[in-house]
Amino acid sequence: MVPFTFYSTALRARLLPVPLLWGAALAWATPAAGLDLKMNYTHDLAAENFFNTYPAAKAALEQAALDVGNLISVAPTEISTEYFPGAAGPAEVNFDLDLRYRNPSTGVMRQVDAPFVAAGEVIIFVGSQALPENKLAYSEISTVKNTISWNGAGTAAEMQTATGIAAADAEAVWRRGPGGPVFNTLAGPVTLGNATLNFQADMGPIAASIWFDTDTNNNGDADTGTQLAAYWHFDHTTLPPANKFDFYSTALHELLHGIGLGTARSHDLLLGSTSGGETTWLGPAARALNGGSAFDLAAADTEHIREGLMSPRLSDGVLQEALMDPTIGVGQRKGITQMDAAFLQDLGWTLTTPIPEPGVLVWLGLALGLRRRRAGV
Repeated sequence: MVPFTFYSTALRARLLPVPLLWGAALAWATPAAGLDLKMNYTHDLAAENFFNTYPAAKAALEQAALDVGNLISVAPTEISTEYFPGAAGPAEVNFDLDLRYRNPSTGVMRQVDAPFVAAGEVIIFVGSQALPENKLAYSEISTVKNTISWNGAGTAAEMQTATGIAAADAEAVWRRGPGGPVFNTLAGPVTLGNATLNFQADMGPIAASIWFDTDTNNNGDADTGTQLAAYWHFDHTTLPPANKFDFYSTALHELLHGIGLGTARSHDLLLGSTSGGETTWLGPAARALNGGSAFDLAAADTEHIREGLMSPRLSDGVLQEALMDPTIGVGQRKGITQMDAAFLQDLGWTLTTPIPEPGVLVWLGLALGLRRRRAGV
């Protein structure tokens, strides 16, 4: 067999094999209705040990993960195999898939050979790093490495059939069922011997990496506990004071990126543009909340909801700036709004509670004067 390596691509994704270490480094809250976000602290433990040092931050992150999981009703299916053989006549073409993700503490890409992911789970690797000025946190979804092998036998047509079988079988498992977004896509053409072969295999939600800023004064050094306590409000059970950024709200925002909003291929495919260059959003659920219009929904960076869009909060119906707009102010606690949920529904997630009928969406105008400071998320 002759090997050939092929990679998927992902928005925000710019090798050492490493096990997932499912033991003590993994922690989670009560499983959600359909989506179980598994926090993996392996890399954080090996680096700054941020979440053990600040248990309130860990509690806020896990509560945010539980809140996101409880919003989703349809569980992704299990991944239990990575090898997908295809055969047609004498031709054999085989796909061997590996998971790739970014170490959230060092930024180095990692690879997991033969990963097992249980039904309902999406793995979230968490850590901390020094981030650029006015950047609170960052997230990136996993990608997939595909090593293709073949025996060199058969006609080009038989090779194409065998490739199609391998691709279809790989998608049947790694797409993780019909619900949820397509994270990324493996696609041809690829040349094997004298045959140029076409294929496409969609990959579903598997894993993501999230990291938080620990250099809040941007001097290149990790902050002291006193500095971090003056910058972050870790306690998710209380509202943040007027001079601190809310860790829970930031975690909630990054977790929605981690399940595809602004990062997945499904998100990219729902973006449109006008002849004048204005970005539009083609998803029907968000457009319905916006009076049927595709305008003024997606942010200019295409990875967020439009800056300043107000929507009723799911928890209590109070109008709030969308969680997934690009910024958050000090002293601000954000929850998931109807518009955030509509974007998730447009990506393919099935929600536990239907989005209410279109209500009031307004733009944050004069209220901007109340913001003392804003940072990107």
